[in-house]
Amino acid sequence: MGRIFIACFLASMLTSPAHADRAQREYARLIAMTPSDFQRTATLVDDDLETNAVITTANGFQDSTFAGDQFYRAFIDKKTGAVAFQVYERITYGDAAWRFYETVNYRTDDGLQSQSVTVINRSVNCEGVSVTRVCIYTEDVAFEVPEELLRKHAAMYTPNGANSWLLRYKSKAGTSVDDGFLPAETAGLLMAVDAYKANHRPGAVSIGMIAPGARDLAAAMPFGADLGNSAAMWGLPAGALVAGVSKASVASKAGLHWADSIIEWNGKPVRSAAELQAELKGARAGMKVPFKALRGRKVHELVAEF
Repeated sequence: MGRIFIACFLASMLTSPAHADRAQREYARLIAMTPSDFQRTATLVDDDLETNAVITTANGFQDSTFAGDQFYRAFIDKKTGAVAFQVYERITYGDAAWRFYETVNYRTDDGLQSQSVTVINRSVNCEGVSVTRVCIYTEDVAFEVPEELLRKHAAMYTPNGANSWLLRYKSKAGTSVDDGFLPAETAGLLMAVDAYKANHRPGAVSIGMIAPGARDLAAAMPFGADLGNSAAMWGLPAGALVAGVSKASVASKAGLHWADSIIEWNGKPVRSAAELQAELKGARAGMKVPFKALRGRKVHELVAEF
């Protein structure tokens, strides 16, 4: 899940040519990403036993060039629609002792701001200490950020532009780590949050982790399901995400559930809502069509009777 850090990219240019070349290619790939790319790869956790739905950009850009990771999290109150935005940072380093990261600095329209971070987790691995004489320390920290600041940053997006929102994490030991977000990631998060709030149905049951993508909310009549896109992850295939099922509809009678992912229709693989919609156009009264739906990690074989 690692994303290339802006400061680390610049520093990498001073290392080996091969590493610098790779870093440059990955950075070019990062800044080419659009808000829609980040919205499509955002993940949603919406459990019926939780009061908040959570959207993150953890899967937005994946690269292993540098240790650590940083992404957004949005906590949406399912009763009120209120949203709390959070920056999550994983700091990994080799050292002989903990550094204890405590604060983060960043700029706003009101000038330089500094605030305390919340420690989410700390872990240490000393398996190679006899050779390297250092342990590998990991500190997961987070802090809340105002929505207004994020929307201003998102508005700065231009294709292939940087305009990074820069952050500096400071430790008790006196060290610091610089990181940053591109406007595309900020805008993608906000698009995913806005789409969820527009389409959320209070009291509906949702299961597991799904990628919201850009939803097509026009009912797939006569099938009777609102459809979106589910991303491929954890070895599971992409498909057509079920964002809602109409009562007494073909989909409901077939046994389809909210948050299922349809991965096959009449023997043909389905990788998106658009592909399923294309197949549904051929449905006729009296037809019985077998299809497969992924629920969690289990595939269910169902039949749609039109």
